[in-house]
Amino acid sequence: MPVKYFADHEDYPNIVKAILERCLVHVASFLYKDEYDADPAKSLDRIILSDSEAGTDVSIGDAIEKFEAITYKIPFTTYLPRHPERREHTGTANYRHLLHDVFMDEVGKKATALPMTMPLPMISFFQKASDYRRATTLFNAKDAVLNRIRVPIKVGEIETSFPIDIKFEIAKGEYASEFEKYLTQNRIFDILHTLQINYYDLIFEGGGVYPVDDIIVSIGYLDENDQGNVLTSITVPHNPTVVSTNPADGDEAVAVDSNIVVTFDKIMYEPEVQNAFSIEPFVEGDFEWDAMSNVMTFRPDVNLASETEFTVTLIASETRDQDEQSLEEDYVFTFKTV
Repeated sequence: MPVKYFADHEDYPNIVKAILERCLVHVASFLYKDEYDADPAKSLDRIILSDSEAGTDVSIGDAIEKFEAITYKIPFTTYLPRHPERREHTGTANYRHLLHDVFMDEVGKKATALPMTMPLPMISFFQKASDYRRATTLFNAKDAVLNRIRVPIKVGEIETSFPIDIKFEIAKGEYASEFEKYLTQNRIFDILHTLQINYYDLIFEGGGVYPVDDIIVSIGYLDENDQGNVLTSITVPHNPTVVSTNPADGDEAVAVDSNIVVTFDKIMYEPEVQNAFSIEPFVEGDFEWDAMSNVMTFRPDVNLASETEFTVTLIASETRDQDEQSLEEDYVFTFKTV
């Protein structure tokens, strides 16, 4: 397992090391599944820490030489971790800043949890077109959803775990011309898949965070024991949902001077939710929010057309709540005026 960041040998913080190791296991478990099922350690040998940027012409000869030295492992994946950054939150006055300072019964310690984000660029290389097509299908499926996994850690001598969210971003790699030519001539296919990792940096009072002794064993324990001992105080936020609407879906005989009210179960980021809102037939109007920013009211400028069916839509991808989460799917409801 890796223990360093870059060629300058900057150490991983323990929590980042645990997250990265867990992400590498996650990728190996589905990308090299057959091998992982037979021998997890062998599949992880296919995931290799890169010590250079494959995109500059500065040392391309050296890069190709290093690449050729590991092509015997094809298919394989290289990765180059980036530094974590604090996740900042902006919005209305009610848009709370995520900072937890709680006592965790599971480990008997008080902890502060800071919301962090970290990109993990990875490139996978294949020599068989069938392997490339299969990997493309797998990554596209991952790209379409938010992946939530648990990371095993030790707090003192207590083994526990915490959740992280991963969003896959898939692209074709862009390289220096000589390296691109090398791949083409040798019929090597590549996929650039960057993992955007959202997590909480855990700072415990009177004790540190440490990687587990054997991550494969720990993951197995989590799977077999319904996630095992979990830090429930640090929970990856759930997606917001629409609790109710007024008019309700399917209502008829709705007064033409009615407003449209949508109530959410979480504090929402107002500007984005307003942009996600549409009504057909189109009606001009203004938005108002309650003091907690979870009840949105649309007030039409004029009375709604009578004896007309209206459809209201909230586009999920354009919504956002206090925890940077969106609706899981578009929310649509209809009503008819008198």
